[in-house]
Parts: sequence; C-alpha cells; structure tokens
Amino acid sequence: MTTGPCKNHPEITVRRRCYTCAQFICTPCKLLLSRHYFCSERCHKRFLLRQRINAFFRPVGETLQPLWQFILPWVIEKAGAKKRRETIKALKLHDLIISFIAIVLLASPLIGIALLWRQSRQLQSRLEQIERLGKATAPANHATTPAETNHAFLKLDKPARAMVTGSQITIEGEAPDGQIISLVEGDWVLAVTLPKAGRFTLPPVTLKPGTSQLVVQALTHEGKVVALQRLAFTSGQPTANYLARDLSRGSIERKQVSLTFDGGSTDNAAVQILDILKENRLHVTIFLTGGFIEKFPEMTKRIVQEGHEVGNHTWNHPHLTSFANDKRNETLPNVTREFLQDQLNRTAQLFEEVTGAKMAPFWRAPYGEHNAEIRQWAAELGYRHVGWTKGRSWQESMDTMDWVADTTSGAYHTAEEILAHLIAMAENEANGVNGGIILTHLGSHRQDGDHFYTVLPRLIAGLREKNYALVKVSELAE
Repeated sequence: MTTGPCKNHPEITVRRRCYTCAQFICTPCKLLLSRHYFCSERCHKRFLLRQRINAFFRPVGETLQPLWQFILPWVIEKAGAKKRRETIKALKLHDLIISFIAIVLLASPLIGIALLWRQSRQLQSRLEQIERLGKATAPANHATTPAETNHAFLKLDKPARAMVTGSQITIEGEAPDGQIISLVEGDWVLAVTLPKAGRFTLPPVTLKPGTSQLVVQALTHEGKVVALQRLAFTSGQPTANYLARDLSRGSIERKQVSLTFDGGSTDNAAVQILDILKENRLHVTIFLTGGFIEKFPEMTKRIVQEGHEVGNHTWNHPHLTSFANDKRNETLPNVTREFLQDQLNRTAQLFEEVTGAKMAPFWRAPYGEHNAEIRQWAAELGYRHVGWTKGRSWQESMDTMDWVADTTSGAYHTAEEILAHLIAMAENEANGVNGGIILTHLGSHRQDGDHFYTVLPRLIAGLREKNYALVKVSELAE
C-alpha cells in the first residue's frame, strides 16, 4: 500500500487519500461524506458534481472514469508545488476539459444523425415539390396507361453558350402526357413542367459559370423517378470579341420584342411613360446618359426601384464617328479608347452613387454612331452595344423617330402614325417584329398631345394580343 505525508500535516505519514483529489489525508483531516473520505467540503462538492455529470452522460462517464482517476493525480502532482489558489484553478480546468470531452463524444453520433436526417429531408422535399406541381396541374380523373411509363425523347433547343448576363438553356422534347418532367442539378429542382399532346418544354434555366451536371427526369403515376438524360454544360464569362458584336435584333424565331427608351437631356415624358409601364406590369431597358442622371437623380432612382434595366448612354451624348458629315462611320480624331471609356465609366460611377445599383452590361452609342473599333473599346469594360432594328427606310425600321418635333420635317411622324407603323410591321412582315428592338425616348420637344406615350398603352396591348412577349434586352440577347 502506498503511503505519503498528509497534505495538511506533512510530519504524519498515512495511507488514506481524498476520494476526489487523491492527496494523502490523516485522520483529523478526513471527512466521511457520501460513503467516501474527502479532504474538504470543496472536494466533496466536486464529487457530487461528477456524479451528476455521470448520471447525465452515463455511457460516456463510465468510459471516462479511468481517464479521470489517472489524469487527476498527474494534474495534482504538477500543481502541488504551487499555491492553493493555483491548484484550485488547475482542478477547475481539469473539470472543464473532462466535461468538454464528454460533450464532444456524446454529440458526435447526434451530429451524424442530424446530417443523415437533413439529407433525407432534402430528397423528400424534392419529390414533394414535383408531386405538388403534378397535383396542381394534372387533369382530373386521369387514367394511367402503360404507354405513360415510356422514356421521353429529348432534344436541346438552345444549347448553353456564354452570354452577357449569363448562359441559358431551354430543353424541349417528347414524353407521354401525365408524366412530370423536371430538370435537376444535385439536390435542387431547377425547372418543372407537364407534357401536352406528347411534347414538353422546360422553362429557361440560367447556368452558373463553370461546369453544370444536369439530369432531366420524369415522375410517373406509379411514383417512380426515372432519369431520362444526363447533360453536362460548361459556360464562362463573355469574351470581348463576343461583346464587340452589335445587337440590333434578337432571334427571329422567337416572338419577343424589346421596347427601349433613351434618356438624354430631358425627362418631360418620363413620368407618363413610367406610369404606363407600371400599370401594364412591364419592365423595359432604358439607356441613360450621365447628364440625365446628374440632372434627374430622383427620376433615375424611380426607374431602378420599379425594376427597369438601365444601360449606359455615355456621359454627354457626343458624336463618335463622322456619319453626320459623310455618312461613314469613321472614328472621329478626338475619340480615343481613353475618351470613350471615360464617358462610360463616369456614367456608371454616378449611376451607382445615385441608385446604389450597377448598370446592366449594355451601352447604346449616341445617334447610333459606332463601328467595330469603338465597340471593342466598350467591350473591354464589359459592355455590349445595343442598337435598334433598322431597315432600308423608316417603313422597315423600328426607330420611332419620336424625338423629331418639327412637323414640317420629312422625318416627322405623328404618334398615331408611329403606332400604325409598328402594328403593321408585326402583322405584315414574314417574321413580324420577332426579336425586334424598338427605339423611343423619355423626353421630346413635341407639342402636348402628340408625344409617343399617348399611344404606348395601345402598342403594348396590340403586341400582346399578337402573342408577343415584351422583354428586356438582357432577355432578348439570351
């Protein structure tokens, strides 16, 4: 039996130890409490605390009991030569360490169970999302037929490609009615639809830069999820060469048209235009100069707050080419890379200061004067040039010329004539105004009653009646 000097009376050699701190104690020093000997009330309280911990973490406490008994004497031995206060601190630290280890060991299986539960809930949520859509859109009393379990034939209508604001894909194909078709990436459902008359078209999906692993799958009436096709796409940021291409018309295969407005030196029609757009729940693309933003900051804020897309129209609307003089788009001598980029940067910086938002990555050259060199300079800043749909004459163009106020000019057309012209183009051309970009303005020096906004509600209604989707430039460019 090991013996040693009493902690309080070193001249006495004893065999008894304190049950908690394991130090030697003589008969006068020992306290019989809870059927054990202790050197002090403090050690007895620590013993009771340990009992409670063991009762709460019994499986872990039993495992840690040997650790408690073997490590504690070592802690006491190391701290024994120090003052009483330092010894007490060392013991408290020991208790904290033991408690922390106990909690970690107990929490580890709980964390694992929580992760498994979360994964199962994500999978269940994905299935429930698909099933809810199916119940909401499926025809009543639909009878299941064996043909409905056949796999669909898929084709990519528009493959992913690098665009100005992102890459989009639209997937369409054939599948029996009654199945629920979904596009999935990992645990996320990106798009869901139902076939009609044996065909389906999934809503457009924007891809993030990088590689996307997608799965087109079907949910049958039997509740089985069948993977129809796995797709992999790689997309990236648009290149300067891509951005340097002029955009004056979108795809003629899609019934889409963009209504665009330029804001230069005046806003005397802006309030009426924005009110009409708001009433018709229509978001458009508006090109603003730095001068407009500086002069009409509140109007600029309203444009952004109401969800419109804002492009860059340079700082002070300068001529960039010689077109006005010789009908040739030669870059003017004073127009350099530095000059153009300063025009665009100053406008974008002021716009962000006023609105707290960033401009869309589109710009429109003043007077429509631009060439490949100028567009390349703008592309270096991330801008793509957006013009408008032109033809050999006004009858083939979508420039409303609404800024012309001189009624004696051959370029002047009344608001009613502009409306009739655009509606006629939508009706008579082989592809109508598919992919068209219409140019109008937020201000004009025309007399009251002949501003273009007076016919704007009828233009919107007329195009929508002909099944045209009125979209922003960013949507037209996809």
